[in-house]
Amino acid sequence: MMKSDFSSRVFLAALLAASTMLTGCSEPSRLSVNGEVSIDGVPVEHGYVQFTPLTGTSGPTSGADIKKGAYQVASVRGLVQGRYRVEIQSWKRSGKVSVDPVTGENFQGGNLVQLLPAKYNKESELTMDIESGNRTFDFHLKP
Repeated sequence: MMKSDFSSRVFLAALLAASTMLTGCSEPSRLSVNGEVSIDGVPVEHGYVQFTPLTGTSGPTSGADIKKGAYQVASVRGLVQGRYRVEIQSWKRSGKVSVDPVTGENFQGGNLVQLLPAKYNKESELTMDIESGNRTFDFHLKP
């Protein structure tokens, strides 16, 4: 056997072993998720939905902006299969007129006020199960 033949075979064997190891250690596929969010039948105009993995789910925390009652998490930021806690937030400005400390001009502002009950965000008990099939999750909330 010639030396170059032996070197080629060693190289191919090493390449095959490396590709097998890399394939075996790959991360689970991230899945896109989408849906609608409404409260008392009215679409949530602006907000944020967050998905936090529960015990037994090794996936990342992810979320998406809610715009005109709809949200979409693209697969690049998606979730892996498993069970998630869901938090939904929607805010508006209190409408209080404030004074800019630099210019002295009035502007519409004020603090952000949470529009949804705590049972849908900081005290949320909402959950969902992500599977490879259905990945549309609508949340029709009650006040």
